[in-house]
Amino acid sequence: MGLSPADLAAVPQDQPAVPTFAEYVPVVSAAVTAGTRRAYGSYWNRIIEHWGGRRLDEPTPSEIRQLMAWVKTHVVARRNARGGRSAEEHLVAALRCLYRHAAIGDRKRQRPLDGHRRSLNLSTNRRYGRQPGNQDDRPMPR
Repeated sequence: MGLSPADLAAVPQDQPAVPTFAEYVPVVSAAVTAGTRRAYGSYWNRIIEHWGGRRLDEPTPSEIRQLMAWVKTHVVARRNARGGRSAEEHLVAALRCLYRHAAIGDRKRQRPLDGHRRSLNLSTNRRYGRQPGNQDDRPMPR
């Protein structure tokens, strides 16, 4: 292949710098809907509080678990509380939202194409001589 160990160890210098959580959370917050911002905003604040100066690619899975445990122990107890389990799940969802936006980058998310297959309504079925649910080619009795 013609590669030396030095070639493999060299990091390309033209890669863009990875933003910190404090830099990137406001970008994502501005890009999402009001409902998403309302659901994840408090979790993004906790992420900034703990990891604000860290780059997005720095936290390890064990550090994420540690933050989940912290969020679980510092949850606001309500009457219908589940012991912080929902808070852990929401923190993970908030992190996924951040990383999903980071992976997409500046590319615009494409909406899935509408399907072309539609069910026929009863009047259309009658017009073409078919009974709804009947798959054979016999004409409908009149």
